[in-house]
Amino acid sequence: MPKKHLVLDYDVHAKLGKRKRQTGIPLRNIGNVILRSVLSAAPAVSDVVVDRLKQMGRLSEEEHVDLARAAAHELSAAATTGDCAMNWVSETDRIAGSWLIRRIGQTEDMSCEVLHAVARDRRGRPILPHTHEADEWILVVEGSVLVCIAGQHILLGPSESACIPAGEIHDATALSGETRALVVFFVSPAKQHLGG
Repeated sequence: MPKKHLVLDYDVHAKLGKRKRQTGIPLRNIGNVILRSVLSAAPAVSDVVVDRLKQMGRLSEEEHVDLARAAAHELSAAATTGDCAMNWVSETDRIAGSWLIRRIGQTEDMSCEVLHAVARDRRGRPILPHTHEADEWILVVEGSVLVCIAGQHILLGPSESACIPAGEIHDATALSGETRALVVFFVSPAKQHLGG
């Protein structure tokens, strides 16, 4: 069976071309990562249902956000197998999608944790959308990372960073086999106190 190709509108092709020039990553890789990220999002039907519930006054915006966060938390907690799930392979190492994530340090009071994330292959498989109870900061050391935070895609290159607030649904995709990033989690003093 012959391969089928997606025909892109001019403006979409132009934007992909711009990203290719910025990152040096082939169009196919950038396009596949973006499409995978979008296709892994909630189906459009659920968005319509949510909008109708809001219009009818049966669901507030705050309730919708809370439900979406709870669902993302349940999905990430339930994901224990598969290519993009978070799997522990040792006491310090986790694998998620195309990432190998290693804990390299943490403070004694557990208020700060530092991770080193490296691409383990060139397949561009993202970490499943998930949330954390801590604020997260990601700094790209080498290569490129596509981060999706609450539905907004951000392309990060070397020395670029993004902050992900606690509770925000997000995922991250290594766009090359040479990608490396530092990830730091900060637990607020209030959450530390509440947590014991």
